[in-house]
Amino acid sequence: MSKSRPVQWLSLLANVGALVGFILIAVQLKQNRDLMQAEIRHDLAMGIVEMLNVPASNAQLASVLRRGALGESLTANEQLQFELRTNALLRYWEDVHYQYRQGLYDEVEFAAQKEAWGETFRRSEGLAAYWCRVRTLYSPAFMAELDTLQPRDACEREDDSMEQPDLETFASRYTEAWSSQDPASVAAFFAENGSLQINEGEPSVGRAAITETARSFMTAIPDLALEMDSLGRSGDRVSYHWTLSGTNTGPGGTGNAIRISGFEEWLFGPDGLIQNSRGHMDEEEYARQLEFGVDGGPAPGSG
Repeated sequence: MSKSRPVQWLSLLANVGALVGFILIAVQLKQNRDLMQAEIRHDLAMGIVEMLNVPASNAQLASVLRRGALGESLTANEQLQFELRTNALLRYWEDVHYQYRQGLYDEVEFAAQKEAWGETFRRSEGLAAYWCRVRTLYSPAFMAELDTLQPRDACEREDDSMEQPDLETFASRYTEAWSSQDPASVAAFFAENGSLQINEGEPSVGRAAITETARSFMTAIPDLALEMDSLGRSGDRVSYHWTLSGTNTGPGGTGNAIRISGFEEWLFGPDGLIQNSRGHMDEEEYARQLEFGVDGGPAPGSG
């Protein structure tokens, strides 16, 4: 018995030491987790502070955000600016929602966040409309959370088309984009993987390719101006008729005046942007005008 007692004490001390070690490890893990959470919270806070500070020191952006929130008319560049800023805000909210699900925010804190989001929706017509267009691009859990902050039928609409007033506004802004000498603003009206095809040519797929297609016209015709002639609908397609005018004074240009009409057939995607556009124009007449001008040279097809 006397020999076994020291062994028992040693075993007990070893177990106590192991338990203390486990406790210290648990404390260290908790401290590391608390530190990580504090860093994440700090990064989130700094992100929203920076997002708020930018328009506070940029009068032009502040004007765009105010008018966009009220649903007022914006130019193509301003609309793109409003949508990029709105998307950044929504992605920040999505990150907060994800961190809440990971335990970073408790119920009381997150409830306050949601109340602030709801107030922002109530005060911004433009934000609410944009959310309805892009909501399916976000995580399903976040989409469901944000949908609870709006009236039940706020985002109900036909999947294959926009209402006519919205369509006319969209087409007007698209027309302005073509006349802006900013090719990226044209591509912004297309879905990320949208396509633009002119006659039987190779389609330009994706915004980068569409930007270059628009750039080619804007480079050849630096004073390019587009007019919208009419807008119609046939099934799930929208027809957008236009007239292009300007002067071929770009690199290697002839200096001749151009005026030609054509149309595009649009198919919209679920995000409310153009998924596919089939463009139609008289390429033979366009080439003739580049060489001879609107009223000069042989008539088309005269041989």
